[in-house]
Amino acid sequence: MDLEAIVVPKTPGEALRLLQARAGVSRDALAARAGVSTGALSNYLSDTSAPSAVVLRRITDTLADALELDRNRLWVELGSFLEGSPRTGAGRKGGDPGPGRGSLAAGSVAGAYAAYIHVELDPGTDGHDVAKQAALIPGVTLAEEVEGPFGVIVRAEASDAEELDDRVVSAVHALHGVVRTITSPVLHL
Repeated sequence: MDLEAIVVPKTPGEALRLLQARAGVSRDALAARAGVSTGALSNYLSDTSAPSAVVLRRITDTLADALELDRNRLWVELGSFLEGSPRTGAGRKGGDPGPGRGSLAAGSVAGAYAAYIHVELDPGTDGHDVAKQAALIPGVTLAEEVEGPFGVIVRAEASDAEELDDRVVSAVHALHGVVRTITSPVLHL
């Protein structure tokens, strides 16, 4: 295979555009199926703005269905681009994907805010699978299936509570089979 034929997206918008073209879905159809305006989708595709985790999940689900791909895997792959998006002030133009982006390696975020996320699952949802997917989300340091009212417990770190909620909690909540999440901040006394 010719290495020049391999296209590796450097931004979320570029990844979405490649998937959209491969799926053969028009911009209007993708926007309608994902429940966003065509203008908002155009901004996401051009990297002018970044979608929230919930909106990105709807877009990736639509594209995954059209391409007959695993929804969770595509979500994690594209969700990894959220770190370093324009909402955090880090630019994406100029071909620099930014630190940690494009990687599935989750780990500790150099931050002082840590929390446990209690994840309630739909009955019949495989908690082990949800924990594996959650472990791939940037900022997650631990994700395990447990017994009890919550099927999965996730430990995550971020620079502050807002970043944890915007980046990690919303990404965990968007995983398939998740009914609700409850966040318990770690107290440093």
